[in-house]
Amino acid sequence: MSVRFKIRSGDGKQLEVGSYEGQGQRLAKIKDINEMKMLISELQKELAELEKCNEELEDEIEMKKAAYMDEIAELECAIDEMFWHQG
Repeated sequence: MSVRFKIRSGDGKQLEVGSYEGQGQRLAKIKDINEMKMLISELQKELAELEKCNEELEDEIEMKKAAYMDEIAELECAIDEMFWHQG
């Protein structure tokens, strides 16, 4: 079984990040040490890519959080102004 991970970046683009094939299946197929070393290298690269995507997503979350908090504060101020002008 092979699963590909897809995530959507902030600019609407879809990023495809690596794939995961069950350990048992992969190890059963591999009989060569060099193949195992190559697989380790591949997995390390995929892990690095996932970590990079994670950092990008965390940055995007922080930016959106700040923007939403600012917008909420502005809306609350607008409500207060409307309330005082009605009274």
